Amino acid sequence: MKKIYENAPQIAKEFFALTEVITEYGNDNGINSKIKELLLVGMFTAADGYRGIETHTKRAIQAGATKEELIATILYAIPVVGISKVNMALQKVLEVLEEGKNYENS
Repeated sequence: MKKIYENAPQIAKEFFALTEVITEYGNDNGINSKIKELLLVGMFTAADGYRGIETHTKRAIQAGATKEELIATILYAIPVVGISKVNMALQKVLEVLEEGKNYENS
């Protein structure tokens, strides 16, 4: 997103306005922040979006998601995307969890 901000700031602004409207729609229909972030982790798993997995794993944790919920979210993708994508996504989530653990213990 940084490059989009730098080169097309109006596009970035409109993108985030759209995501805000989608989030409000989800909130109005029972999708809280934790569920939203877990869904996004699953979607980024399918899309090989490792940067997105990292970002939304952190946000899911902040919204109250547990390690087990994050792992389950990724494992649900096995029948759709295969074991390799799931394994790579799981590795990224575990790295984020480990970073958070190290941060909490310092």
